[in-house]
Amino acid sequence: MPDQEPEETGHLAARFRALRAVSTAAAKPPGVDEVRRTVHRRRTVRVSLGLALIAVLVPLGYRTTLSNHPGVLTTSPPTESAVPHWSASPDTVPSTTATGQPGAPASGAPRASHTPACADPRADGSQIRLQPAADWDTAVCAGKTFDVFWVTYRTVDGNLVKYRSGQYVLSHATPQVNYSAALPPELCGYRINVVVGGTIPSSLPSSVTSFGSSSSFWRSSGQTLLWFDTSPPCA
Repeated sequence: MPDQEPEETGHLAARFRALRAVSTAAAKPPGVDEVRRTVHRRRTVRVSLGLALIAVLVPLGYRTTLSNHPGVLTTSPPTESAVPHWSASPDTVPSTTATGQPGAPASGAPRASHTPACADPRADGSQIRLQPAADWDTAVCAGKTFDVFWVTYRTVDGNLVKYRSGQYVLSHATPQVNYSAALPPELCGYRINVVVGGTIPSSLPSSVTSFGSSSSFWRSSGQTLLWFDTSPPCA
């Protein structure tokens, strides 16, 4: 037994030396060459990341710049909501006011004036009256008046000369009047006219005969013929 202890001890010592060599080699700090290779790898990774980031940011910035200039098309394909829809009639696009309500008239824009339809004067052989219209009972027609008259013309030397007349003012207070036109004593060749207006001509032109309507004459003088009556010419 004493002769075998040195051999076993030596065997264990050899094993410990081998284990120490392996551990020392594994824990050995890197040398200069290893440090250089590590630094080179890190720089390569940083450069690669930087190039990748530039590759992403440059197209994004390019598209952003172009989108701020409407006259330049972007390189990215448009989506359905970005495709412009042109109207054949640009004037039909509804206007938008500051409140965002389409179709509302802009502030200060001219508005179409409304002429109130107050009443329609009517007449026959005994009465002149007002036929109320849509706006008759509104404030805009409260003070509305109509000048009307009747006039009888008689034939004198082939001309129609005023014989008698009567004038009235129709309004809300007086919507109608009864009248009786005076006739010349010869009871022939006369003409009775009921007119909306204020000017009674003292005679009628020879072109306006005692027979047929003379509405064109009254219309050209700015007045309206409501009713007329004629008699045969005197013998």
